Amino acid sequence: MALTLLRALALVLAPLLLATATSAQSPAGQCHGFGPDDDPSLGILAVVDSPDRVRFVANSDEVRGCPSEAPRCARRAFLVPGDQVVMVRRDGDFACVSFVGGRGARTDGWIPLARLMDAFPEPRWSGTWKRDTTAVITIGSSSGGPLALSGHATMGPAPNVGGVAARIDGAMRHVAFAISEARQQIEFDKAGQFDCAVRLAQLGPYLVVRDNLHCGGLNVTFTGIYVRQ
Repeated sequence: MALTLLRALALVLAPLLLATATSAQSPAGQCHGFGPDDDPSLGILAVVDSPDRVRFVANSDEVRGCPSEAPRCARRAFLVPGDQVVMVRRDGDFACVSFVGGRGARTDGWIPLARLMDAFPEPRWSGTWKRDTTAVITIGSSSGGPLALSGHATMGPAPNVGGVAARIDGAMRHVAFAISEARQQIEFDKAGQFDCAVRLAQLGPYLVVRDNLHCGGLNVTFTGIYVRQ
């Protein structure tokens, strides 16, 4: 009897738990830009295609009824024609985007889709890429062979540190790899529970990265949006 009741309760709670998990990842009407739950391979480079500046739009939890093009939803932050953004996802008439300015400051939020144009530049991986003061990735060119990638990240004042080193195909816009506990590069899909697994996308001025939090010490991560130095 008790087992039957537990099974019945599980059937009732399962849809509720699924709905809660889904809303936690991407709450309706809210945009916080590229985050640890987003897949770099699904990101798109977009260019502001508008004769005038375009203001970011407020989230639903900031102003009721947003995102909307109503004046009350307009934020102070804005983009200008030609600015390039990482489009994380679309929701109706709006795109959730991340933008990194010339001084390295990042702005996330909604932008009307009608004022953006998708762009698909050829990948250019080579260079030194910086997320902030805690993570840098360097990718070296080579003649005809794979590109050499190395990265260093820190967390905390102690600090905890992390590092990655791999070879990647510079002809691809999206790449993925894993580093085993024995420090050997392996296929992404063959990563074990505690192996370092990394996905990357090269989108114009941006390098977009997500890892699985196993590429260094406690809370060390390479996840984020990098710009070329």
